[in-house]
This record gives sequence, structure tokens and C-alpha cells, in this order.
Amino acid sequence: MIKAVRQKKRRKKRLLFVGVLVILLAAAGGTLHRLSLSLLDISRIIQLAAGKIADTEQNPRPTKAILRGTVYDRNFNELSVSYQLFTLYVHPTELSDRYSAAENLALILGTDKDILADRLKNVQPVIEIADDLDEQQAADIEALNLDGVQCKVREDRFYPAHTAAAYLLGFVDNSIGLTGVEALYDSVLQPGEFQASNVPEVDIDDLEALGRTTTDVILTIDIDLQKKVEQQLQNYRKINGAARGMALVLEPGSGRVLAMASQPGFDPNYFWQADDQKLQGFVFTPAFNRELARPLLKTAAAIYDAGLNGKILPVTVRAPDYGLAQEKIDEYWTLFGFQQPVPSLLPSGRKEADPDAVEKDDLQKLSGAQLGVALASLMNGGSRMTPYFLHSLYDHTRGRFYEREDASILQQRVMEPAAGIHLRRELLLQPPYSRKESFLFFNREIDISERNGLTDYQLQEVLVAAVPRNIPKVLLLMAVDYGTLYPLPPDAYKGKKQKQDLAALGHRLLPVLTSYSSSDRVAEHPGVTSEDNYRRFLISRRLELPEQKKRYDRVDTTMPEVTGLSLRKGLQLISPYHLKVSIKGSGRIVAQNPSPGEPVTESGVCELTLGSRI
Repeated sequence: MIKAVRQKKRRKKRLLFVGVLVILLAAAGGTLHRLSLSLLDISRIIQLAAGKIADTEQNPRPTKAILRGTVYDRNFNELSVSYQLFTLYVHPTELSDRYSAAENLALILGTDKDILADRLKNVQPVIEIADDLDEQQAADIEALNLDGVQCKVREDRFYPAHTAAAYLLGFVDNSIGLTGVEALYDSVLQPGEFQASNVPEVDIDDLEALGRTTTDVILTIDIDLQKKVEQQLQNYRKINGAARGMALVLEPGSGRVLAMASQPGFDPNYFWQADDQKLQGFVFTPAFNRELARPLLKTAAAIYDAGLNGKILPVTVRAPDYGLAQEKIDEYWTLFGFQQPVPSLLPSGRKEADPDAVEKDDLQKLSGAQLGVALASLMNGGSRMTPYFLHSLYDHTRGRFYEREDASILQQRVMEPAAGIHLRRELLLQPPYSRKESFLFFNREIDISERNGLTDYQLQEVLVAAVPRNIPKVLLLMAVDYGTLYPLPPDAYKGKKQKQDLAALGHRLLPVLTSYSSSDRVAEHPGVTSEDNYRRFLISRRLELPEQKKRYDRVDTTMPEVTGLSLRKGLQLISPYHLKVSIKGSGRIVAQNPSPGEPVTESGVCELTLGSRI
């Protein structure tokens, strides 16, 4: 009985469902009849909706890319920074109105609309219209919402200081650091997480990973000091004819590197133009005769050998080498650390030398880094410090600094504290090295080496400066190698300025070292990139055109006329002169200084005034 009742209820539900379905179908049919839509129309509507959905999924609005981290100096001056540039591609067959598209794009690109319209008649599936577009241009093009028009982004690395600190910074190719700091901290600067093991010298609070977005590297380098030292070294080499040179500025008490230079240098913005020797540098290469440091070493050895209560005799009555035997001098040479090598702090991509292929004379030579570190131990009271140039990291995700651990700064006591302090005090007071508030030592030697039965005589020079004299906080080592047979031929300086003296160079650098303000803290993170550097970057990229590769061969030294031209064409015309360009206003060039026909010099200044009308 119960089963029969349930079956009747089920039949009633089925009949009700069928009735409702019939009513709905009849209503839908009447609606379609009144709309008079064909099956083809319905199909098109469905396809259009599907196409819009697919387009939304496959071509989402591009987001701002995460760029490689920035390298700063200790005062947050940008040393190495990445920017976005865009390339404009067009699918001509997808344009609904080519002339209208050309007209709109020409306004943004600053090109002729008729020429652009002719290019858009191309039958190729995709053509490249423009390169090196900035973010504003790309945004303006995207706002046009033109079918078949696309801006593809790429990342470019820029070094605002150009040749300054180039050996230290290294360079990037295809977004990978290959030498210098760029290679040493490539895993940190690359977008994406990195482990604590990648930078063991930095205290990151035992976190598993950093760098979810961007991480910046802050160095101990002072770029202003770096530029001044490099400029003085470059001028000295140029006037005296020295083939190569190096400079190292550090704090002897901590090992913090303030400047590091190797010359001849290169511009990392155009690293492919440099040869292997320039890229490998000259700071950690054993190339200097140990005799360069011998006068200073003998004085330090005599002071140490005399003991805490002893005094060394004046130069007028002292015995040669202060009466020290050569074996005793060699003993102190080792004790003070001059013989101890200093491994290169920078990856250079250079293969290690074969020990069997190393000349015997090379084993008796020192690197600039060896001399600098050993001298620092004499200036700080007897502690051998490990030089370093990484100050801290800045993680943008967490918005905080991660500083170098003090435990990672290695030091080794090479003499007893009392003896070390006594040696420092007496050494810094010795004539003729002692100055009023500084210490200055310079020497020149002929490096004699024999290779394949032939003897070479090559001139080398060294300069050591320390300030202040009582407890030096800044130590400078500068060394040059003339790289040619000595004596130099009589016409070696023909047509050049008067030869300079190394002592004069030291006196010019003493105020530079004295003006440096030492501090353990860096400035506050700027948070944004420098607009001035970005402007220089755009100018440098727009000058780098294939037709300008032979610009160094140009002999014309008069200013061309650029008034009336667009900024792009004007910059192209003056690029062979290597002028520093100052731009004011917007639009076409309405005024220029120097005027057309006036003489110009390389690295001179050119002022361009832009306006809407001539």
C-alpha cells in the first residue's frame, strides 16, 4: 500500500516537470521569432564572446617588471642601475586604419607620419617600428588601444659613473653579472629569492630567504673620492707616459675599501670594447718589485727591532740598512705580512695560472693589494685586516637593511699590541715621510727581470699617503708601471706637458683624503631612482646608433647647426663630438650653444633649448 502511494507521487512530479519545460520552450521560441535572429547571427555572437574571453586570458595588461637590484655607494649614489626600455612591434594586417595609426604613433615617436604610414603597408606579419622607447612612450602607445600594436619590454643596465670604479663594479650581459660586484653578488641582485648561504658575510637574522622582489647592494665605496683619485692617477699616467697603474684607498683600522681603481680602465656601458687585460684589472696582479717598499720596510724593521724603549739613529749617522742583516730584513718582511698573498676579491672569469708556467721573478713580485694590506697593519697598530667593500643589503619587500656581520671582518694580530702601537707612532714621525698632519712616502725603482735570456729594465713607482698622522683613518696606495724599457727615449715626452713628480701628486691628494668623512652608517635609502641618471641613460641610448660606430675618426671640430631639428636628430648629429648635453624645454631645437661654426672640444658642454616653434 505504501509503495503504491509513492509511485503515484513520482508520476505527478514527472508530469509537472514536463509541463514546465514545454512552457519555457514555447516562450523562448516566441522570443527568438520576434528578434528575427538567424542561426548565423547567434553563432557570431557566441564566437565574439569567446574571442573576447580568450583575448583577456592570453593578453593580460602587462605589469611593471621587477628589475635587477641597484648597486649604491655608501652615500646612496647610484653606481649600477637597471631601466626598462621598449621596442614597438606592429602587425600591419591587424590594423583597421593604417594611416590613422601612423598619425597617432608618429606623434608619440617624433617621426614623420607619411614615412611611418608607408612602412605600415609592409606585407610582413610583424615589423619593428621603433626601439629604445621609454616608459612614458610605451604607456602612451598602450593608451591608443590599437589592434596589432605591441610594446615589448627589455631591461638595460646603466653605469652613471662610466669609467669610475668600473673594475670594481664589473658588468652585466643578458641580465647576468659576469665580472666584479655584478658577478660576485649576482644571486642577490637578480630578481627572486636567494639563500643566506649566498651572502654569508651579511646578518639576515637566520631568515630562510630574501629578495622576493628586489634587493639592492650598498658598497663601502665613496664615488666622489673614487673619481678624484682616479682622475689624478689618469692625469699622472698620461703626462708621464706610464702604461698602467692602480690605486687603493682603505681604512686601515677596519679594512673598509673606500676606492679601488685599475688603469687603463673601461666603460662598463660598452664593456665589449675593452680587452681582457682591462677587464681583469691590475689591483690583485703580482706585478710590482718588492724593492719599491724596501725603504719603508727597513725603517719599520729597525723601529721594531730596537724594542719599546729603543730609538733609531738619524739618517746622518746611521749605518746602511740601520745595521740590519739581509736575513733580519727578510724575517721582518714575512712578519709584517708583505709576503702573504691577498686573494682577489672580485671574480674576473680569468683562468688560474699554471704554477709551472709562472716565471721565477714573478714569485718575488707583489700585488697592489698585498702592499696595501701589509702597510695597513703598520698603520693600525699591528692587525692584519681583510679588505672588504660590501656594507649592507636592502630588501625592498621588507623595507629594511641587512648589514655586514662584524664576525665576517677577519683580522689577524701580527705583533703584540704595545709593540704595534709603538711601531706606528715612531714610523709616522720619521723624516722625510712625516708631514704636519699626514704621512707621505714615495719611491721609484727599476724592475729588473730576465726572460728567455733577455734582461728588461722597467720603471715602477709607488706612493703611500695616510691621514691623520697620529692615528691614520685613511690610507692611500698608488702604484704605476711604465711598461717599457728604461731609460725612456729622449722623445718620449715630445709634445706633452712637463713631466710631473710623484711627490707633487701625493701633495695634491692629501687634501682629498683629509676631506673624507669616515662613518659607519650610510645615508637613508632613497626609495626611487635618480631622474638625472635616467635622463642621461636615455640620451646615451639614443646616441648609440650603428652609423656612429666610427665617430672617433671624425676630424671636423666645429659645432654643426642643429637649430630647427628634432631633439633626436640633433643628438645624432652632435654625438661624434662627445659633448656633455644640457637640454631645456620640450619640442624642437630653437637655440644652441655653441653656435654653428664655433670650435668645440671633446667632453665640452653643449646647451640645447627646445620649444614649440622656431
